[in-house]
Amino acid sequence: MVLTPKQIEDLNKVANKLPMQRLIGYAKDGTITEAVLAQLTAMNADRRAQLLAVINAPKPDPAEQQEWSAIVPLLSQKDDTLLALLKAYVSHWESTLPLGHHVDEARRAISDINAVSEDEEWEGLDKSSAKALTDFLHKYKNTSHLPDIDNYLWATVESHTDEQQRKNAARQYLQLLPDGMYQQEAKDLILPQPAAPSTGGAAPLHTSGNTPKVVNEPSPAVEMPGKETGTAVPPSIRSLDLVDTWDWMAAHPYDANYDMASQHFLELKEKEIIAMREVAAYSPDRIFYLMEKGIITEGELLNTGLATPESLGILRERDDIIDSLPDINVEIAKCRKECAEEHTDVFLFGIPSTGKTCILMGLIGAPNININTVRAGGPYACVLAQFLDAGLTIGQTPKDFVATIEATIMDGKDRHLINLVEMAGEDFAFKIADNENGVVSFEDIGVGATKLLCNNNKKSFFIIVDPTAKRVAFNHLMNETDAEGNVRTYLVRKNVNQKIILKRLVDLLAQPENKKIMKNVDSINIVITKADLLGNGEEREEEAYRRFMEQHEKIIAPLVDLCRENGINAKTNGLPMLYTFSLGRFYVGGVYQYDPTDANKLIEVLKGNTEISKKGNSTSKFRDIFN
Repeated sequence: MVLTPKQIEDLNKVANKLPMQRLIGYAKDGTITEAVLAQLTAMNADRRAQLLAVINAPKPDPAEQQEWSAIVPLLSQKDDTLLALLKAYVSHWESTLPLGHHVDEARRAISDINAVSEDEEWEGLDKSSAKALTDFLHKYKNTSHLPDIDNYLWATVESHTDEQQRKNAARQYLQLLPDGMYQQEAKDLILPQPAAPSTGGAAPLHTSGNTPKVVNEPSPAVEMPGKETGTAVPPSIRSLDLVDTWDWMAAHPYDANYDMASQHFLELKEKEIIAMREVAAYSPDRIFYLMEKGIITEGELLNTGLATPESLGILRERDDIIDSLPDINVEIAKCRKECAEEHTDVFLFGIPSTGKTCILMGLIGAPNININTVRAGGPYACVLAQFLDAGLTIGQTPKDFVATIEATIMDGKDRHLINLVEMAGEDFAFKIADNENGVVSFEDIGVGATKLLCNNNKKSFFIIVDPTAKRVAFNHLMNETDAEGNVRTYLVRKNVNQKIILKRLVDLLAQPENKKIMKNVDSINIVITKADLLGNGEEREEEAYRRFMEQHEKIIAPLVDLCRENGINAKTNGLPMLYTFSLGRFYVGGVYQYDPTDANKLIEVLKGNTEISKKGNSTSKFRDIFN
């Protein structure tokens, strides 16, 4: 209800006489707003304070209430449609949990539906099939049928008549159920107790844990792959890699050093799994080699969240998928380095491998942006879109690479015109921030992206930071001209320090020679990439902030001074904002499931920093890292 001036005047006359509960009711239903309260000048301070507290109290999110209201009539159905709606609801609201949310109720409903589905599936399951039982357990990790699965799985082990097949089945049983009811039987099957010695002088047997050992006898000489033949006792075991340790254990199940080798193997395997989780360029061939050896199983990859059946399918077909995609270097050659006039140029600054291309791919795939595929870097944008659909990332962009992609952000009836500018990390590191000639003016550098910086368009800068890397090493192509004018090209190994390069960038931007360029810059912000490695929700934002401050605190003061001096980030008094970005959920081997959430956030930032935007900046909820 909206009060008329006459109603506000009448209410002001009785503001101190009406029951307080009635006034509170008016504040809750929106009749008395802050604007109305400001006009109730006769109201005493105590009543005013109580009403202001009610007006500013957290309120349920109307969007959440509407979404849940649409689900409630379907709760009795308990079908796949309801399940999909509930999962979407939980995914949408579990990170924010607005007042009066129904996330817990939705989770209980999901559990109830899954329980029904689980029992129905169990009834129809082929319980003589190890694969069917394994798949069921992967799908229902907390199933009440675990004891039955344990018995049925062991029955499949005993069903094999071939000794080697029985051993392989026992290993799979232990990998799936390491604490299963038949763990000792499985271990005895894999490593049977040696026969008692027939001579009085032979060494006695003893058992350490579940592994039989032979003591007082020297270990036989073994030939390890790629290593000299010698005794397989410490300290040589500690020098073995993951695969060699696995092979040594297979060849020496009763050696006195087996326990130490086993512990060494577990340490190496833990490091390998960390690498699988964190190294974007982890080799798919390595994954399948370790699976073939039995060092890691598909079940382990699935259970640890390192992979899904779909991501492993993409990895298996990766070469064929890439062969079916356009050659990115050919498409880059078709591009023109141009920025459309009267657009806002959005520059992505970052050293090699920080995730600039991933940000570009995320923006291209976002629903509210339209990419011009025929102008400027349109061919490159088309390739990125196809890699995005395939769930694959591209490799490092070539040296001297600059892409300018013309795009329009849809905002109701408004249109925000932008040019997305990405440059090779090598160019950023060596031609701009750390150029060999010590040039401090962008106009004097005058090639590639620096030439584009000097146009008359308004600009928005994003400094891209990889929170997982302090230094990046890569091969850098160098040219050398001899006295006769002959050019020799050769590779050198370069090592880039991210902290130093970013500090040099800020210092370079602040030079008087670049004043004209900086007057065209409307915003400078920070984007922390690879955010899927930093946790979820608020935890992710806090960890990104912590890592940035730990490594790059020295750029804060000069960056704020630069912004204030040139009228940059005017809406936040010169303070840059920090945002996190991930292309989606990543799995081992660099395969991912695209999620536009973070890309949409950056698009909102761009909408708030383009001249033609008619709306205020909607990014105030993001953390001001310099507060």
